[in-house]
This record gives sequence, structure tokens and C-alpha cells, in this order.
Amino acid sequence: MARATLLTPEIRAWIGRTYPPIVAQVSARDFEKFCAASGEEDPQALTSDDVAPPLFYMAVTGRVSPFSRLREDGLPAENLLPALPLKRLMAGGVDVELRAPIRAGDTLTSVTRLADIRERMGRSGPLIFSVLETTITNQRDEIVVIERTTVIAR
Repeated sequence: MARATLLTPEIRAWIGRTYPPIVAQVSARDFEKFCAASGEEDPQALTSDDVAPPLFYMAVTGRVSPFSRLREDGLPAENLLPALPLKRLMAGGVDVELRAPIRAGDTLTSVTRLADIRERMGRSGPLIFSVLETTITNQRDEIVVIERTTVIAR
């Protein structure tokens, strides 16, 4: 006999929801600040021709929430993940496609959506995998980054 799914129609209805876009203007000074914050003494070691270091996009397009707007689990109150029947959340990995360089002067637009929720049976019981997909474009509508983050509930 097949086991009933934990993914109700209400939970599955969250697939496709998006956060409001984040728009960020990028400067060469932002590259310097990123390098300093990441411990790189020489910004030229990470950048060339005003091209951002590979993970720079995270610093300018990431969501910022004050502590007062965080849930008990540390996630922002405005979250794309629905309330799940499994409460323990774990990082399941991040897949990043760097498609085009980010340059000083670019205007980046970041949109994050809940791309998928699926259930699997693990050794210790059911698991729910949620995939958040962030697409970042520049002012020419070129995709510069696609990031897929998996969150596992158990």
C-alpha cells in the first residue's frame, strides 16, 4: 500500500511564488569592499578589468532582514517556504551557474522563486526537498547568474 504524501495541495500551491525583485547598482568600490570583507588584501587579485569576483553577486543581491523580522529558525518572516509538516531544516546544497561577468556600472536585478517541492523517503523517514531558484540579470536583460538552493526538511 502506498504511503500518503506529506505534500498537501496547499503546500504544492506555493511552487512558483517569488520574492519581490532586488535591484542593485554595482560599482568598482563595491568590488573593493567585497575583497576587504572576504579577507583579500589586493582587490586586483580577485578582479580584473572591473569584473566582479565569482561570488560577488551574493553581497549585492542577497536579502537583508533585521533580526526582528527573523523567524525562530533564523529564516526571514517573509519566506518562500511554506509551513512544512517536517520542522528540522538542513542545507541541501547550492548549485551556481555563472553565465556572464558582472562589471562595474551594471544594474543587477535578482528574482528568487520557489521552483520545486518534492518528497522522498530517506533511511530515517520522509524528507521534503525545496528548491529556490534565483535568476540575476543585468541592465541588458542578460542572465549573469542562476543559483539553485536546496533546503531539506526532515
